[in-house]
Amino acid sequence: MAKGAAYTMFELVRYSLMTAIVVIAIVTFLSAYVRIMTDTRPTEAAIYSRMLARADALHEGVLLVPERLTDETLDGILAHPDNRFVGAKVTLTDSVSGEVREAYWNRRWYDIYKPVTSTPGPGSAIDVATTWNVLVATPQGAHPGLLNIDVVTPAR
Repeated sequence: MAKGAAYTMFELVRYSLMTAIVVIAIVTFLSAYVRIMTDTRPTEAAIYSRMLARADALHEGVLLVPERLTDETLDGILAHPDNRFVGAKVTLTDSVSGEVREAYWNRRWYDIYKPVTSTPGPGSAIDVATTWNVLVATPQGAHPGLLNIDVVTPAR
C-alpha cells in the first residue's frame, strides 16, 4: 500500500512540474511575440506634419505664401488645449533664389525636446522629418521650393 501511494505522489509531482513548464513556456512565448503597447509617435508626427504642410492659412490657392510662414500663424493652425508637448520646425527653401524662411510651431517644446532626440530610453524624444515639394508665391511668379517639417515628440 505504501508503494502505491509513493508512486501516485511521484506521478502527481511529475504532472504538476510538466504543467508548470508548459504554462511558463506559453506565457514566455506570448510575451515575446505579442506587443502590449504600440508606439504611435511616428504616425502622430506624420499627421502633424501633413496638417502643417496643407494648412489653408499658409496657402493662396495652391501657392505657399512665404510671408505667412510665421510662429504666430503656425501656432494658430494647430491651437488646441491638449498639446502633449509636441513641437515642430518648419523651413521653407525657395529653389530659385535660395531664400530660407523658418518658423516654429510650439517653439518652447521643440527647443526642450530637440536636444534629447538622440538619447534612448525614458525622457527621450523622437524626431520625424518630412520634406514636401511646394510652389512658392513670389512677386516674380511661382517658383518650386521645399518645405521641410521637423516634428519632435517626447517619449511616453
